[in-house]
Amino acid sequence: MLTNWKFEQAKELKNITNSLNDIQKTNIEIEKSLNAIAVEQEELKLRINNIDHECKENRAYILVLEEKIEDLQRDARSTTIELKNVPKLSNETKEDLSGLVQKLSESINIKIGPTDIRNIFRIHGKNDTNKPIIVELSSTTMKQNMLKGIKSFNIKNSKNKLNASHLGLKDNSTPVFTAEYLTPKANRLYFLARDLVRTDLYQFCWTSQGRIFVRKSEGTPAILIKNEEQVTQLRNKA
Repeated sequence: MLTNWKFEQAKELKNITNSLNDIQKTNIEIEKSLNAIAVEQEELKLRINNIDHECKENRAYILVLEEKIEDLQRDARSTTIELKNVPKLSNETKEDLSGLVQKLSESINIKIGPTDIRNIFRIHGKNDTNKPIIVELSSTTMKQNMLKGIKSFNIKNSKNKLNASHLGLKDNSTPVFTAEYLTPKANRLYFLARDLVRTDLYQFCWTSQGRIFVRKSEGTPAILIKNEEQVTQLRNKA
């Protein structure tokens, strides 16, 4: 009985030993797998960090490119003004539009001849009625003189501000508005900046040389608006 019991115990011990060896081998394989996974995780983390760094560099480069494009677009529009709400003529031509601008210049005592207008056209859209007229003048000086002349005219004639009759359209008192021909980005910033004034957070908002400015109140420094984030910061600080 003892011999048989000893034999069974030895047999069972052998089985346990084999099982332990198998478990040990399995543990070794698991450890190897975990080590491999850890290495892969470190490599993946490194790759993610590199990608994140590249993304930041790319975003910074994109901002630089966007700013360069904005500068080019602003330079291309440096001599251009926009006439808004001008009634559209029947079978309107460039010569008709040029005549309207020349008549406008006479009304504000700033003479502009046909050769002073490099290009002129009306922006087209789904509804062409009273779409803005884009006027490219011969120089930035002429553009500034034109805008200043219109502003001065409106101040002096507060009860009869610039309207279609001043452009030679008789018996037509449709109000006419003028502004710099802004880039799409500047237009968006101008809209957001004007909202600061509409909500009484800032007192003044204007454009100059295609750029957008705001002023908190009389006597405070002018602030150049560069991006939408800046507008949000100004709103939060106000």
